[in-house]
Amino acid sequence: MQLIKTEIYKLDCFTFKDVHINVPSAVVEGHKAVLTCTFDLETDQLYSVKWYRGAGEFYRYTPSDEKPIKQFKIKGFHVVESESNETQVVLEQVSRAISGPFSCEVTADQPSFFTDMKTADLEVVSLPKKDPYITGLRTRYKLGDVLRTNCTSEKSSPAANLAWYVNGQHVEAPHVHRHVYEDGDYVT
Repeated sequence: MQLIKTEIYKLDCFTFKDVHINVPSAVVEGHKAVLTCTFDLETDQLYSVKWYRGAGEFYRYTPSDEKPIKQFKIKGFHVVESESNETQVVLEQVSRAISGPFSCEVTADQPSFFTDMKTADLEVVSLPKKDPYITGLRTRYKLGDVLRTNCTSEKSSPAANLAWYVNGQHVEAPHVHRHVYEDGDYVT
């Protein structure tokens, strides 16, 4: 009978947890956007944090590098390096072109190199330059008169949501007609 030596190895599996991404759902065009990515590495050390817009990487934080922050030139992205670090990226003067999915990828250092990625959508909105205005309104109406007026909002993205109220009562279809003009003005 042959004796077989059996060894039992204790395998410790250390991974990080609780990766969370916080991307504002909407930011006004021309303003700042603060994107955050938080995580708990437990016993691991951080290897890198990478930020993507779609498939394009635009920011990387690697603490072991001589210069931990690295930016990748993507049109429309202006990272405020002095306000960005391993847990946040600050974008300034955002444009509508950067709207879409943003991802944060966190990678632990060796030996695990465990990686997790979270994604969230950001929409850059464009507000009208002026308040909506009403045209066609008379100074007096009598019972039974038909009110024929327009409420117009200038260009915005997404289009402004306008609502009519007469004497405090909300007016709905079929009494309200909505029109979106090619130049982006929105009229009801």
